[in-house]
Amino acid sequence: MKTWTTLLLTLLATFSTLTFASVKGSTKTTVTTLITYSQYGQGDIVFKLAAPEESCADGYWMKKSDPGFDANLSALLSAYHAKSKVIARGHDDQIWAGSSGRYCLLYSIELY
Repeated sequence: MKTWTTLLLTLLATFSTLTFASVKGSTKTTVTTLITYSQYGQGDIVFKLAAPEESCADGYWMKKSDPGFDANLSALLSAYHAKSKVIARGHDDQIWAGSSGRYCLLYSIELY
């Protein structure tokens, strides 16, 4: 019985933390600022939106080690230079350590 209780509590603890982690998306807006870092985070990129989402108020960030980094960077640069509208979605529980602001880890970027 004790083993089942321990297993149940472990499963509940694991899945309850996943419930709180969420992806927050912006409205359709434009990219206003793009900052690249050659040293910090070994190539982190931060960007800001004209109309940010409240829980990602300062913008979004990307890690160079993320599998979709190149594709996301390409989409981001294209949107920035063309002044195209985007919807950015990010993990509001993974805030960038390189700033005191609220930069959410990028989950996806959608071009319009």
